Amino acid sequence: MNDEGSNVQEDFTKLSTEEKLKHKNWNARASAYDELVKVFSQGEPDDVEFKKFAGRVKDFVQDAHQAAQEKGVDAAWNFVDNVNPALAGKICPELVSGIVAKCILSNRAKTKEKAIEIVMLYFELEKHEATLEELIKGLTNKSPKIVSGCAGVIRNALRVFGSKYVSIKVVLKALPPLLSDRDKNVREEAKLLMTEIYRWIGELIKPHLAALNSVQLGELEVEFAKLKEKGEKAVPEKLVRSQVKAAQVADNADGQAGASGDAAPEEEPEEVKPEDLVDPVEVLKTLPENFSEQLQSKKWTDRKEALELLDTNSNHPKLMEGDYNETVSNLKKVIAKDSNVVVVALAGKCLTNLAKGVKQKFGPCASSAVPVIIEKFKEKKVNVVTVMREAIDACYLSLTLESITESVLEGLAHKTPSVKAETALFLTRCFCKCNPEDLPKKLLKVYVEALLKNIGDPDASVRDSSSEALGTALKVVGEKAMAPFIGTIDDDLKKAKITDYCKNAVITAPRRKAAPAAPAKTEAPPAKAADAKNVKKPVARPTAAKAPAKAAAEVKKPPSEPDDDDTPAITPETPSEQAPRRTVVKAGKAAPAAKGKAAVVEDSGPNIIVQPNAKKQRANDEKLLKTLKWSFQTPTKEFIQQLQDQMMGKDAPCFSSNLLAWFFSADFKNQIKAIQALQEDLNVKREPTIAVIDLILKWFSLRFFDSNPQVLAKGLEYLQLLFAKLSEDPVYQLTDGEVNCFVPYLLLKIGDPKDTVKVGIKNIVQQLCSLTAPTKIYAFLADGMKSKNAKQRSECIDLATWVMETYGMEACVPSPEVAIKLVSQQIGDRDANVRNAALNYLLFAFGLIGDKVLTFTKALDEKDRSMLMERLKRAPKKAAPEVVPQPKPHATVRPNPKASIAVRPTQQEDAPQAVDIPDSASDSGASTTSKGSKGTAEATVAPRAIKGEQQQQTISRPATVTIRRTAPTLIPISEADLNAALGEVPIPKRSQSMAAASSSGMTSVFAGLLSNSPGATLQALKKIDDLVSKSVVDPTVSRNLSELYRHLSEVLRKLYTSSMPNYATNFQHIAACYGHVLHILRVLFENPRHADQTNALILSDLIHNLISTILDRRMEAMTGGADIVQTANVITLRIVDNANRTQIVCASVCLLRQLLGSGQMTDKFLDLVIKCVWRCVRKMPDTVLQLQIDPVLLEIHLFLKQFPASHWPTAADDTPFRTVKTILYTLCRMYGSDVLNHLTLVEDPENSELLSFLKRVVKSVDRNGGPGGDRERQQNGETLATNGNAKKHADNLSNIINRLGSSDQEAVQQVRALATTNQ
Repeated sequence: MNDEGSNVQEDFTKLSTEEKLKHKNWNARASAYDELVKVFSQGEPDDVEFKKFAGRVKDFVQDAHQAAQEKGVDAAWNFVDNVNPALAGKICPELVSGIVAKCILSNRAKTKEKAIEIVMLYFELEKHEATLEELIKGLTNKSPKIVSGCAGVIRNALRVFGSKYVSIKVVLKALPPLLSDRDKNVREEAKLLMTEIYRWIGELIKPHLAALNSVQLGELEVEFAKLKEKGEKAVPEKLVRSQVKAAQVADNADGQAGASGDAAPEEEPEEVKPEDLVDPVEVLKTLPENFSEQLQSKKWTDRKEALELLDTNSNHPKLMEGDYNETVSNLKKVIAKDSNVVVVALAGKCLTNLAKGVKQKFGPCASSAVPVIIEKFKEKKVNVVTVMREAIDACYLSLTLESITESVLEGLAHKTPSVKAETALFLTRCFCKCNPEDLPKKLLKVYVEALLKNIGDPDASVRDSSSEALGTALKVVGEKAMAPFIGTIDDDLKKAKITDYCKNAVITAPRRKAAPAAPAKTEAPPAKAADAKNVKKPVARPTAAKAPAKAAAEVKKPPSEPDDDDTPAITPETPSEQAPRRTVVKAGKAAPAAKGKAAVVEDSGPNIIVQPNAKKQRANDEKLLKTLKWSFQTPTKEFIQQLQDQMMGKDAPCFSSNLLAWFFSADFKNQIKAIQALQEDLNVKREPTIAVIDLILKWFSLRFFDSNPQVLAKGLEYLQLLFAKLSEDPVYQLTDGEVNCFVPYLLLKIGDPKDTVKVGIKNIVQQLCSLTAPTKIYAFLADGMKSKNAKQRSECIDLATWVMETYGMEACVPSPEVAIKLVSQQIGDRDANVRNAALNYLLFAFGLIGDKVLTFTKALDEKDRSMLMERLKRAPKKAAPEVVPQPKPHATVRPNPKASIAVRPTQQEDAPQAVDIPDSASDSGASTTSKGSKGTAEATVAPRAIKGEQQQQTISRPATVTIRRTAPTLIPISEADLNAALGEVPIPKRSQSMAAASSSGMTSVFAGLLSNSPGATLQALKKIDDLVSKSVVDPTVSRNLSELYRHLSEVLRKLYTSSMPNYATNFQHIAACYGHVLHILRVLFENPRHADQTNALILSDLIHNLISTILDRRMEAMTGGADIVQTANVITLRIVDNANRTQIVCASVCLLRQLLGSGQMTDKFLDLVIKCVWRCVRKMPDTVLQLQIDPVLLEIHLFLKQFPASHWPTAADDTPFRTVKTILYTLCRMYGSDVLNHLTLVEDPENSELLSFLKRVVKSVDRNGGPGGDRERQQNGETLATNGNAKKHADNLSNIINRLGSSDQEAVQQVRALATTNQ
């Protein structure tokens, strides 16, 4: 009590704000909160102070002292109100959770009110999803006060911000139990919230009240009746921040002052639909596996039962998206061919359910179903025709008039009158849902001409239905647009009939509102949003949409849009001299979700306006989470709005006003205009396009979710031209952000049924491989293999095969084994194309790596494995390459001549990787050529063209060079015969002068590595790279490996600290240096003898610098940086796996200790170091003979001495301590009680914490039946030694055979030793 309630006055002025926040005295904390209120209220959104205290804001609202809590809540409010919304969103869940737990129960009115204001502020900042989630959790709290308080906050949020920001579906799920709660206040708040929901959705609430009892229903009905009497329409009372900002911009453009958010949004609130209130239902999984077979059954009852099941499961307002192609295909067969009308009607009903439930995503399936339904209109049974009408109307929900033009015209020209009549009636219903913009002149002409032919048809129903369709079209577009067509009708009676239908037609399409014209760029900068964000008073909704005076004067009605009295449209006027070459021709809502056309502005300026550093700033904003990361399943309004804002730019737009309007127009013709404009600019010069390529690729990623085939075809044409231009010299390398925002969505369309689309996408993927790392493209293709769409899976596997044969197995990430296992899972797929693609992939992989494919696919079941083996057997054999005859040696050991190809991936001029192809492996369609030279046999495998491609469309790529070898045959031979056969071979001795010269040369090379001259460092690296890349590493290098490792580590450090800050201007030199360093390390650590030539200190520095490279965020922005990071990651793992086991374990623990002691490491850095330690631990049992545990225990002793067990209970994370304990536990499991005898290097072990810990672990291991020590270790060691010796002998034999015939006496001696060992 003395800490919290003492009256003793202390001086807190000398304490920092952070110290005050941790102080036990509440006065100190209150003082800190007061200071933070001033800091937050006066700071800029991105100030460092906000980031500094972001993690503590949740504690402000949970202060144990009520007086301090009140001030803490005030500080939290100021934080949320003034900080960058992205950072506010990060702490939203924990902050709102703290408010729910501690503030809603507060007895202080001011605390409670301010806390609720914070929650409402989060709704205003559009962080509504996370906020509502925490409030919903509060509804399940045990405290009735918290429950009722949360319900009240949700009700107020719904009233103030509307159903757009408070998900009624989520609330309705949690609300019914509260209506029967024991607490009266909870029941009352639940009833008020339910009433508020009714105010927004009306009668749609009724299905969700079915579980309530009659008393509860009666009380709610009384409240609902009161709302009905008032007849008020629910509208939001307050704008969110983004709407305030938009209103300010509009008002400033119009010269109006005082834009403070006192106006409600001009758009009507979005209508809540039944499907918005329910979760989607998964239909496909409910169907039996033999569903297709049941529909083909000869018994109509079986077909009827299968369709009844589908009808029951699909009769839901919202269905989950999926691959409905197969199901719809079965339904179409039933509709077209089944002779039983009951079954046909059921199939039509199922099709209707699917179309209504899936909605927009059902477009491709609906498009294929329309012609089948139209053809079925010839059926005479009324119940079948009625179902078909409902089905085609449901399909139209996801289609456009243009997309079904061909099918409708065929129906209007059908020989059966009933088909023509029903098609015309369907067209009438479509016209009723159209605005004038939906019927452009060209499309209108096509339909009207077909209908005019039918108004003179002998069948009365055809004449009437066609006249009705023409009358409805007249009502939609007006007399002016229809006059050229109706004027051709000679019969006045027919004209009169069309006019009558026009008067009686009811157009249900909502009128589209005109958006205000884009503000001029010369306007004054808008006032700070903070000036208007605190407006809270309720506002009255304007009865008419506001438009600035200037914009209203310039808005012109489109020629095709009539007034209510069908007066002619006004023609555009000539722009005034004051306007800077811009005139608004047509206004519309410039938003992708809107159905009207966007504002089209005449602008004689350039289409692309290059803004310096704008692209770099956009990339940085996404990395710093200031903007949404471009990743989604389907694009939401937030992503579309963000793209629109980025195109508009912070200071100036990146595109002309024409292009901006076309980009976000719902009219596909305007989108095509945008693509054509981009294409024209690209043909002139590519630099402007490169400046905005990230925005262009994002825009095209949105188009892949549209269903218009013309936009898709034009888009693919442009993209192929774009990537071809980027491939021209100098090649532009796409950044990771540009690739990630585009490729995943491009591959969504690769399963398109149209060959032109598939071929276009495949060409683009091939082009992308030359503009970014093929490994990145392969990773996206691997993700595509997991798609539910069978066509997408098969095409992705085909493309992955192309990548593999073009760039080798190295492109198959994360590793060939994982890649092959993923593809092998597709062998058992139900789709034949997927199975064949998978088998072709594995067949080609077998040609590259041989029997490893069979090893990697061991997990396949018997059926799939037999399919693979059968395909390998049926593969055509390759002709054996010719080999230059060799004279038969006298010795009975006959090695087959071998060829080796040095691989240097960092140099483009080098030959591709050589691989072995076993005799049993061959590639389908592979051609071989051979040439003999010094016993070297070479074979080239021709790349396989991807299915469906033209030869001229494929991109040239290097052939993969392969070598056929025959394993050497060993014939038993005695040592005497071997000596006689080999004889004495003189070996020239290396002179001391030569050795001294080599040593001197390496000294100069090492000096070059540490030179301050970038050119000297690069030249030294190239020289070392050449020396280590030989088939046998140069002796001058192998004798100085320890020094070389130390110098390479220093080069990495210098690159990170000195070169990378200037990466933007020096990236080519940096990338070259990194490439050589990493290649040298890869070659050296592949050889166990070279990997062993280092110590713990060097390894620690080397891993430290490699991890620094991996985590360097500057790499993401640097050309080639992603490849450097990936290679550094692989090298780090190779070092951990292949280095001396004792030294690498010591190095890992030492590095861990140093990082913790420095206090400057990041969590990610520490995490990677710990992963290295764990990787060492996993390998310890397999490397027991190579491990010396005395140095390891010394390092652990030093760790525990610096960070004893008493340190960790107060630490934020004890993972490092648990990791070290795991090392000790593993050693005790391996050595048992003998581990206590290996503390020889520890000073004063008796007083060491290590000894006491080891004793406890050994006791625990012995108690749990662990190894007892020497005997088991000796047994394990003997086994390991045996296996190790066998492998060593095999490696020695291979090396010796290669060296036979040379003048190396060492090889002769090794053969003799090996022969003696094997006797």
